[in-house]
Order: sequence, then structure tokens, then C-alpha cells
Amino acid sequence: MQRDVHRRENTRTSLREFRRAPCKQRAWQVALLLEPTFDLGEEEGSRSEVLGVGCWGALVKDKQPSVRCMIEWVATRLLYRHPECCCEMWSAIKDNSEQRTGSICSLFAICTHLCKLYEGRRLEEFMESMLVEILPWTMMQHFSVRTYAQVALCTVWTVARQQNMLDFCERHALLEGCFNQVATVESNSTKSVKKLMESFWFSDFHPIADYSIEVIFYILPWLCLLAQDEWIHPDLFADINGLTWLRGNHSGDLQLYSPDSKLRTAKPGDWRTKLGEGARASEPVSVSDLEGNVQKKLIPWRSLMPDHTEADVTYKRQSGAQGGLVLVASLIDKPTNLGGLCRTCEIFGVSEYVVGNMKYVEDPRFKSLSVTAEKWIPITEVRVHELEAFLQRMRREGYALVGAEQTASSTSLCDFSFPAKTLVLLGNEKEGIPVKLIQLLDACVEVPQWGVVRSLNVHVSGALFVWEYTRQHPPVTTTTG
Repeated sequence: MQRDVHRRENTRTSLREFRRAPCKQRAWQVALLLEPTFDLGEEEGSRSEVLGVGCWGALVKDKQPSVRCMIEWVATRLLYRHPECCCEMWSAIKDNSEQRTGSICSLFAICTHLCKLYEGRRLEEFMESMLVEILPWTMMQHFSVRTYAQVALCTVWTVARQQNMLDFCERHALLEGCFNQVATVESNSTKSVKKLMESFWFSDFHPIADYSIEVIFYILPWLCLLAQDEWIHPDLFADINGLTWLRGNHSGDLQLYSPDSKLRTAKPGDWRTKLGEGARASEPVSVSDLEGNVQKKLIPWRSLMPDHTEADVTYKRQSGAQGGLVLVASLIDKPTNLGGLCRTCEIFGVSEYVVGNMKYVEDPRFKSLSVTAEKWIPITEVRVHELEAFLQRMRREGYALVGAEQTASSTSLCDFSFPAKTLVLLGNEKEGIPVKLIQLLDACVEVPQWGVVRSLNVHVSGALFVWEYTRQHPPVTTTTG
């Protein structure tokens, strides 16, 4: 009994950590490996915490397709082993829809998979609940939600006919007839439903038969369009001692390779660019093999240190004393503008970012725009009344003082050459730079305009200055780890 309680607690703790992990993809892959050891327990509170914290809550926050697929897979397998917990999913549909409507698409996907896995009386009870819970969403205004709900109900009728569930079909003959009549109408909606049902996730993937290291770490990342350096070939796992123990504790359920998996010849997600002429659709390909441009998110620290993980990297900019660009935003008082500028400064390697009050850095509105940039860039507090003395000190240290302002003698940003050691002062959103501070500057530079509106937002103006300086003086970055 004590061991079971300890196991349930470890399950809850593990799932909490998976949601916090910086590499969510890898964390949920590990969750899939450990899923057979997760015990939902018999207590309703314990089940709610494991599923609610570990799966339903994560679906609200995670929008990346590859991560969502992993979460859906974990939840599907858990509910397949513990069908008595399906009531938790019906509650999650309501709760998740209030937080982020699109997240319930994943819950409908889980229902679709379970509909194909359950059998007998359990299947009939589950499909009865699906009709009650999902039918209203088939008329939802949200396009994706409506499409996933219709796919789930299409699966209900398909499975019912395949399983020869005559009583079920007879009870719901009117509903099935209405649903089929709508499905025969040629429209963008019905085309989307058909297209989704034909996708690899619903036509080729099997949550039980495809439970293998090959699918978890290699095939599914490829089908979900992760960069090639995220694919791990199953051969690399063959000689791992710990893996032998893990597979033994799965009672043979976890395999290295999937036997005759349809996924090997499946078509990747629709958001993928078509393959080049020489590539075979049955094999993962590198980005260089694809025809045309392909979206690829940049991970700066990885290109600097390819042999290190994110946790190993200590990222250091040039300090302000060593030169570079110092951006002074002390006159700005809107947290959103300050947060956006912070993000821009971090991305383009600004040496020092100056704000009027450090309280802005803790403001939720600042953080929503900075997306953690404040952790990776030096931020200094210089209050408005201290600016005059600060500018004079920076001039003594060899900085050229440049104001982002339109004046009678200002220079166009297109024509201005930034010295290596430059301080850029941004003005207030409404008043700009006070006259007494303009008199201290070495130059005023303006962004050329051709429109009717009087000026740009200060965040946009600041970003243009940061980019132009960076273009002229690419930043120096070093890493240690």
C-alpha cells in the first residue's frame, strides 16, 4: 500500500516537472517511455491531479504540434489502461474551453483514438458519452474545434458499423442520418474534416501498436516537422543498459522498432513544404532536401555551441564598459514598450539596456513582451532626474550620445554612421526627448517617413535604431560552459 502511494506521488511530481521543462518535446518523450509505470490510483483526487496537472493543463499551454501529439499519446494510453477515468476528460473539455478554446481539439483527438481502442460494453458506453459531450461542439463557431469534433463523431459511426453495433446504430439512427446528410454537402468544412481524417495522426497512427522507441524519437518528430537534429535513430538506444531494464518493466510492450508501422510511409503534416524531386516520401529528409523555403526557428545558443545543451550555456554579452550599444529607455513609462524593447535588445546583442525604474521589469505586461529576455541582457536603472548626469558620465567614458528625435538639424537614419561606442537615447511616448537633454547630445537621428501619421511607436523606432547599429557593428558574443 505504501509503495502504491509513493508511486502515485512520483507520477504527479514527474508530470509537474515535464510541464516546467525547457525542452518540452524531450520531456514528453520520456513521459511516453515511463507511461506504463504511471499509476492513476483509485482515489478521484489523485486521478484528477495526475491527468489535470500532467495532461489537460499542458494542452492549454502548449501549442506546438509535436508536443501536443506526445501529450495526446500519453493521455490516450493512460485512459486506455484506466477507462474509469474518462469522466475526467469530460470535465476537462469544459475547463479547457474556458481557458483556451483551441486546446480542446486535442481532447477530441484523444476521444477519436480511444473510440478505436475500446471494445464491447466499454466501447458502447464511451461512444454514448462522446455523443453527449462532443455533439454541441460540431456546430461551434471556432473552425478547428468544429472540425475536430466532427472527425470524432465520424469515427463513432464508422466504428459502430465496423463493430456491428446494431442496437447503438438503431438508437441513434436519426442523428446519424442528419450527420451523414451534412457530411455529403461539398463545402470547405467537409473537405477539412476529410483531410484531417486522412492525416497520419488519425489514419496511420495506432497508440498501442506504434508504441516504440522508433516512433517516439524518430518517426513522429519527422512527421511533426521538427528539425532534423531533433530526430534520434532507434539504433542509438540498442546498447543502453537502462533501456533493457525499462523494456523489461514494460512486460514487452515497449519495442525498439514498430513492426510494419504505416507511419514509415505516412505523409507528414500539411504545413510541410513538398519534397524535392530526388527524395523518397518514405524517408525523413533534411531541410536542405526540401524544395523552396522552409520555416525553421533559430536557436542562437545552439549555433554558437552545438555540443552543449541549453542548460550548459552561460551566455555573455560585451559589457557596456567594453563598448557596444547602450540603449537608454528611461523616459519611457509603458511596460509593454519597455518589454518589447528588451526583447529586441537581447536578440540583437545590445550591450546594456537602461530603464527608468526596475519595477517595470517585474510587471506582467513587460514580461509578456520580453519573453524572458531580461534574464539574458544587462539591465541598469537610471531614473529620469539622473539622466543628465548619466549622459555626461557616458560621454567621459567615450560614448557618442545619439538621440532618436526629429529636430531642425537631425540626420536621417539611412545616412548616419554609428560609432562603435554609442549611446542611443529614446524619448517619451508623447513628449519625446526634453530640450535640456537634446542640448547634451552629439547628434539627433530620425527615421525617414513617407506616410501621413506623425510618428512611429517608440518601440518600433528603437528597434530600427538597434537594427541599424547592429548592421553596422555586428555584436561580439562569447559562451562558456
